[in-house]
Amino acid sequence: MRRESTSARAPRIRTARRAARVLVFGGCMGAATASVGMMPEEIAETLEAMPEEDLIVYEPEEGEAEHSVTVFTDVTCPHCQDLHAELDAYLEQGIRVRYAAFALSDASRALMDQVWCSDDRHEALEAAKSGEEPEAGACDASPVEDHQEVAQQIGVPGTPTMATPGGELSFRLTPEDLADLLEQEAH
Repeated sequence: MRRESTSARAPRIRTARRAARVLVFGGCMGAATASVGMMPEEIAETLEAMPEEDLIVYEPEEGEAEHSVTVFTDVTCPHCQDLHAELDAYLEQGIRVRYAAFALSDASRALMDQVWCSDDRHEALEAAKSGEEPEAGACDASPVEDHQEVAQQIGVPGTPTMATPGGELSFRLTPEDLADLLEQEAH
């Protein structure tokens, strides 16, 4: 029996991974685009319209980011905290991470308003995801409500949800799988 070369198998492996992500995401979280009827192109346009200054953005240290992903997060969500603990691995893959708020409860909503109202959002996010109270004063301009509306509009079913520039929604992916997905989407 002849073995296929690695390069010949790669498209099938990526297709199988993508199918598995769709099954897991659709089965556990609900089919995001089907529930709202938005096409990936419409989701992409909606994400692109989010003001960059309203997001908490982490950039790869070396060189320019090869890809970008928007992550809808709740600071009290254990899966979001795990993803954030692995943030460096995503950055090392050349992925720019843009956090948008998606509060799962009133308590986390108040905490997320504090994070997004903080003078140093990165520091406040680190504190909140570590279970500490972030330092922040009251503000009238928290973008959390706007993020919630976008999340509901595009069909974010839970956290952490990763939204690619091409409008694909997925539950948390490993840094390698996300890099593969973003690379496929770019070509």
